[in-house]
Amino acid sequence: MSVATENKSLWSVRETAAKLGISERSLHSLTSPRGELPCVKLGCRVLCRPESVDQWLKDREGQVEIKPTKPVKDAQEASHDA
Repeated sequence: MSVATENKSLWSVRETAAKLGISERSLHSLTSPRGELPCVKLGCRVLCRPESVDQWLKDREGQVEIKPTKPVKDAQEASHDA
């Protein structure tokens, strides 16, 4: 599903972060020049095009590697260790 569902040509940092479900601080680390998410700076405002956000998400699909976590000891095993 596309996040660019509104007829708005530019999103603020707050709107973009909300659409992606992340904090504004996290979004800041993803925007260029720090990251790969293309945004536009107009004066002191940073704005993102919904289409660019969609394309950035599509480009990242399949690049995430999920690492297995360590198994958690159950309560019975933990009590024997003590």
